[in-house]
Amino acid sequence: PSYGYSVLAQILAGTRHNVVVTTNFDNLVIDALSIYTNATPLICGHESLAGFIRTKPSRPQVVKVHRDLFYAPKNTTDELGALPSQFAEALRTLFASHVPIVIGYGGNDGSLMRVFEEMAPGTLSQGIYWCYRTADPLPRQQILDMVAAHNGWLVPIKGFDELMTDLQGALELETLYH
Repeated sequence: PSYGYSVLAQILAGTRHNVVVTTNFDNLVIDALSIYTNATPLICGHESLAGFIRTKPSRPQVVKVHRDLFYAPKNTTDELGALPSQFAEALRTLFASHVPIVIGYGGNDGSLMRVFEEMAPGTLSQGIYWCYRTADPLPRQQILDMVAAHNGWLVPIKGFDELMTDLQGALELETLYH
């Protein structure tokens, strides 16, 4: 895991901000938690585990939208078109109780984007923060519309590691990366 993951692991293990929803099927978040903290995460790496997704988990929770590397990851256009209804509902409930901060996601699949788009305006009571790299163009119109519908914000960042470095300073976290 890169430097940013060491900071993310500290945030997940040491604050009430302990949920990650990812479309990545790699184990970088989980590896960082293992390397940099003593926290054992709850990993929901398959839609059949949707019933275990908690809005107030007592330990870090990693929800893998496209499954886990070891559990038949989804990566074709057909596979990424939509989520099973129970999984999508668990994500909507999770997003309604947390402030989504989107980092490194281009919204190019139908599954997770559909979850956001099908949520009624105002459901995300504190909005959504959609980060995009300053080196890239603004996100496409579909994302701009969804962020506006949820009274959210576009947040220009240099990159994931740079954002995590800023958060490390703001939260006064240790430098654990080696």
